Amino acid sequence: MSGDDKMDLKKIETFNEKNDLEKTNKIVFEDYKSILNSNMNNEFFFKDLLVKCYEKKLIDDENLKRINYERIELLKVQLKYYTKDESSSVLEEDAEKILDGIDYTISIYLKELYEEDKRLKNLNKQNILLDKLKNEELSFMFQNGFKIIKKKREESRLLFLKVQNDKLKTDNISYNDTIDRGIGIFFTTYNDFFTPQEAPCSIDYQLFIGDIGGDIGCVGIEYIEKYLKTLDLENEFCRNFNTQEISEVLNGYDRESEFLLINIFELIFINSIGRIICGKNLNNLNINESDRNNIYNKLKSFSYDDLEVYFVKCSETCIDMLNIQNKELKKYMNMAAADSVKHIYNCIKLNKLEKVFISFIDDLENQFIEYIDKPKLSNSKFRAIIEKIRNSVETDNKIEIIKNNIESLQDIVDMLEADCLFESEYDEYFKTLSEIEVILLFKHMKDFDLLNICEKEWQYKFKKYLSNLNIEKYNLIVKYSEKVKII
Repeated sequence: MSGDDKMDLKKIETFNEKNDLEKTNKIVFEDYKSILNSNMNNEFFFKDLLVKCYEKKLIDDENLKRINYERIELLKVQLKYYTKDESSSVLEEDAEKILDGIDYTISIYLKELYEEDKRLKNLNKQNILLDKLKNEELSFMFQNGFKIIKKKREESRLLFLKVQNDKLKTDNISYNDTIDRGIGIFFTTYNDFFTPQEAPCSIDYQLFIGDIGGDIGCVGIEYIEKYLKTLDLENEFCRNFNTQEISEVLNGYDRESEFLLINIFELIFINSIGRIICGKNLNNLNINESDRNNIYNKLKSFSYDDLEVYFVKCSETCIDMLNIQNKELKKYMNMAAADSVKHIYNCIKLNKLEKVFISFIDDLENQFIEYIDKPKLSNSKFRAIIEKIRNSVETDNKIEIIKNNIESLQDIVDMLEADCLFESEYDEYFKTLSEIEVILLFKHMKDFDLLNICEKEWQYKFKKYLSNLNIEKYNLIVKYSEKVKII
């Protein structure tokens, strides 16, 4: 073989080695990228990452043994600090908590790199976290994680002072107790060195988006940090409205709203969306009965996906109308709009929107209700629907047919008199009626009684249904029936 042939073979071997290395690196990166894109557990991020890398053979047995050894050595050091080097015995439960604290602190450090890695993954294909696990000592990770926790603690303390200063004026007990007492406990008792994974506090007030951004296992300083950031955003939105308006919405939702575990942002935000749907301004937050009927008629034919898109669009309109500049608040409002559809979609299907789009108490007591009845069905269509109801065996199916096809008061009355419901089916149907439908039926029955006509079965069942309501609700039905004018 000539010298030139040997040189060519050498080049081919070098090329093949380089090509094989590139393929291997590509496979490693793809496996690593799939880990980054998976749902990582926030509380056990370090262990979760380690397990997933080991499963995909990105970390070998030697590295795993080294990491486990360094982890136990860290625990020994922490236990010396914990006992002040005066005792060799520690309760097993305490040792486990301290070990969890070590894992959490390292997780905090790795998560900072994780966020950076997610930003860079499509640019330079650096496997930052993998390199750290392979080459960096756990003691170094722990020290850096501890620094990050200290920084987050101070930032959260300052944010807490801001939340206290910007607190809404409301009588809601869970809101006031959480801000005045519950959160403050954290900053006086939090142990960032031994048990940073714990969050000693008393938080009763629930945020609208309860999982605070969908994080799995968000605990410790991260929980307080995210809770305060979200609460601050909710407060910022609500401060666009005066205290009286907020109070009117809460009292309209329930006269004893101060005792309820409600979210103030949710009630104010949804009423804002309702006003926008009705083409009204946000100088006032009241939604009257006519507005609710308008909202129902606009939304009743929407699919779930269409309703979600429409609500986010209304949220964008709300952002413009209130001139909101905070990007995080804009993002939160749009998330809240999409999230609210889960509940509102079902309420629309049942035509039960009284607790979704809320009327002020004064408006409920003083307004004269004009009800525009739906067109009556043709005789042939009505008969076909009644026959379909009669042929159904299950009560739920009967009610679904009625709710989807019969809308006018006269058709509802005719249906009730058509012998297609029996015994307990009446009660089950009455339970699905909206507040205005109950009032209209009561008004019709009261007018019927004045004519001294023999009582029908459905009227007997309806009276029995009304008698089982609490006295306050029954009195409101009687009161509003006198204010209803059917157009």
